[in-house]
Amino acid sequence: MRQHRITSGYLRSARRRSRLRVGHGPALQWHSIPRAGIHALLRLVQKRWPPGSPAATSAEALCRSICSDHQEWLQAERGLAQKSIRALMWESPNFLAWYTARRPVDELAELNIEDIDIYFELRAAAGLRRRSLKDVAERLRLLLRFLHKTGRIAVDPAPGITGPRLYAYESIPSGLSAEQISPVLKKTRKDRSPIGYRDYASCCCYRPTDCVMEKGSPKKLQCKS
Repeated sequence: MRQHRITSGYLRSARRRSRLRVGHGPALQWHSIPRAGIHALLRLVQKRWPPGSPAATSAEALCRSICSDHQEWLQAERGLAQKSIRALMWESPNFLAWYTARRPVDELAELNIEDIDIYFELRAAAGLRRRSLKDVAERLRLLLRFLHKTGRIAVDPAPGITGPRLYAYESIPSGLSAEQISPVLKKTRKDRSPIGYRDYASCCCYRPTDCVMEKGSPKKLQCKS
């Protein structure tokens, strides 16, 4: 690319000047020092370096422009760190690409809550868990609030976006499969102490059809399997 050729040409010129000035070229890895400074300057001036490939369609160009402005808005208005901004912007390119593929580019102002519902159904059908869907809702609210504040959409649908309700300890499984409980049963059955019988009885609660009490001995258990 033209920008890379200019940078490489400058570094070659710097090597020649070094040979003329001190009689030999710079160290082998010398180029990494000025190149880092050049790239930092280019990122400051051009906002992105190295530059990406040009947009193939007007819809892709619109998506890139919105995402770039959204990133600057999150940094200027919210004062967020780059890591937080990258996490919050994860959904923006996906949603904008999906929307512009369904409608003409000039109909962005027509975006409404029905479009959001359709998108959520697609994301849920993709197998996202409740925690992930809640993150999708949060990221979309930020994007739509930005689109409304910058005048790209007339009505702000962000207040109407609600993610799934999360419950405490919902990540803990409500039950164990036979493959998961069988090793525990085998281990606890070897312990013939009162504590071992207690642990074995507790584990049998996960497989009530397989374990029964022996007659005349409330402490001992017999496993049908």
